[in-house]
Amino acid sequence: MTKQEMIDKVNAKIKEKYSKLIVELNKDLVYTPEVDGTIESPGFSITPGGGNLIEGKSEVQLVAPARLQVGLVKKPVVEPIYRIEIPFHDIQYGLESNESYLESLLDFVFNQAINNYNFTFGGPKKVRYGTAYLFLPQVEDYRDDFLITFKGYFAKD
Repeated sequence: MTKQEMIDKVNAKIKEKYSKLIVELNKDLVYTPEVDGTIESPGFSITPGGGNLIEGKSEVQLVAPARLQVGLVKKPVVEPIYRIEIPFHDIQYGLESNESYLESLLDFVFNQAINNYNFTFGGPKKVRYGTAYLFLPQVEDYRDDFLITFKGYFAKD
């Protein structure tokens, strides 16, 4: 089996097994296309004011409350990337000799990579604006081994 055939088989397996997980990770994303390197999303700020300190029971004139201001803001696009190199012989063994080995390897890689990706880039529960919190990863040729890349595309916080 050629290296490209191995890549194609592993990518097909990833698509079959992990597509639903990727959809779940992207469920809170508000799809917003990028225009000229930016994504338009809500921007929030609070005006000064709102804080009062009342001492005793005297009558006090309260400071005006702080006010929430909302507007659309063009934010730069970020493309978070998390990559893992997988040894050639492990993929080869899993494809040619032991399917359960490959399943275990991919489960471990996906669980670990998604945990690290979420920790590094803030997790999927935050509402984001962009194309994807996380695209379906693909395996590719990398030196003498394989590389799996986890990446997204959304507005910078």
